[in-house]
Amino acid sequence: MATTNWGSWTFNTTNACLEHPMGTSPYQVPVYEMTNSAEILDWIFQIEEKTWATSQVIGDFVAAIADILGRGVAGGGIDHPIDPKKILAAKYDIDFS
Repeated sequence: MATTNWGSWTFNTTNACLEHPMGTSPYQVPVYEMTNSAEILDWIFQIEEKTWATSQVIGDFVAAIADILGRGVAGGGIDHPIDPKKILAAKYDIDFS
């Protein structure tokens, strides 16, 4: 079974989002929309700007992305294309049709 929890982050396989608890509704990051490594970096910076985002929360988010999408999404200073729906379908048996 694939990992679905990293610190306070949870991967919700129903909506293919990473979720961080925020009161009555979670802060959601749509992993299925991350089609290149630049989008991942943008999310890291968006989360870093949140008042609730500690270094641990940001580190756990990075660990979650690495586990979910794999290390191949970044490297060599190149903006790599990603097929997140293909990865998520194979790893978590999510049907995007």
